[in-house]
Order: sequence, then structure tokens, then C-alpha cells
Amino acid sequence: MGGMTLSSAPLDTTVWWAHTSAASERLLRLLDRSERERQSRFRLQADRDRHLLGRALSRLVLADRAGCAPEEVTFDLRCRSCEEKSRTGAEGAGAARRARTASPCPRGPRGGGRSP
Repeated sequence: MGGMTLSSAPLDTTVWWAHTSAASERLLRLLDRSERERQSRFRLQADRDRHLLGRALSRLVLADRAGCAPEEVTFDLRCRSCEEKSRTGAEGAGAARRARTASPCPRGPRGGGRSP
């Protein structure tokens, strides 16, 4: 491993976990319109709860780390396969499938926010 060295800084690992019983209607306010639409399409309540908790917890944790309001954290829908199909004119049923990636807060960290 030639020039590769490890930093002397300790690694910081945090695991966030929530039981599906923690899902509640009040968390829906944290979801944007497309997330609420997706939420409503899940057939099983357990799937709706997992989706709600995953999005809400992600948004709350990222906002805390970035020092901004949870409403300022956005998730950008991207699907490389669908983008390639669109580019080549081969769009089909798979064009609606999307993967999500987190975007940082648009204004950057605010004063008083904790650093990661």
C-alpha cells in the first residue's frame, strides 16, 4: 500500500434506527409533494411506515448535521437507466422508476449547527 496512510483522527460512526411504531401523521409534514404521492401508493401500511420513517429520519439527521431546517433538505430523483433510455429514445415502463440522492441545504450550514 505505497503512499496510503490512515488518519489519526478517530472514526465517528452513528447508527440511526426507528421502529415502525414511531411512524405518525405528524412526520408527513417533512415529506415533499412527490414523497407524499409515493407514500400514498404503497399498498401495505408497514411499507408506508418504513418509507415515512426513512425519509423523515434522513431529512432530520441531514438537517441537524448541515445546520439548517429539515424543509431545506431536498432529495433529487435520479435514475441512470431511465436517463439513458430517455437520451436514446428508448423510454418505456421503467422510466417512472427513480433512485434518490440527498442534496445539501441550499444556503449551506447556519450558525449554531453542530459539525459532523
